Amino acid sequence: MNKNLKIFCITMLAPFIILGGCSSEQKSNFVMTAKIIAINSHIEIEIIKDDYNSGLLWVNVPDSISILNKNGKKISLTDLAVGDKIEICYSGQVMMSYPGQITAQKITVLND
Repeated sequence: MNKNLKIFCITMLAPFIILGGCSSEQKSNFVMTAKIIAINSHIEIEIIKDDYNSGLLWVNVPDSISILNKNGKKISLTDLAVGDKIEICYSGQVMMSYPGQITAQKITVLND
């Protein structure tokens, strides 16, 4: 690899390496705002705001992630409800299925 290409690659990747994500313990650079439309073994959402995705997605929720209410208090998946507006931190990877799927790294409820 020539020197200029190495410099270009390092320059382009540096912000992704240096910048944190949703919190210091998370390795996420992607955040979306969404409305819950169904809760099953996953959460089905309608995206409200995201720079890279639109429409419907399924959100896989590992047991190890934090789910927080608007006051920052930990809650469980069963405390979420259809119609809730949530903020989801994720890795940026979207599974190529229909609908697309992401794996949440952190979920925060935004409703009043």
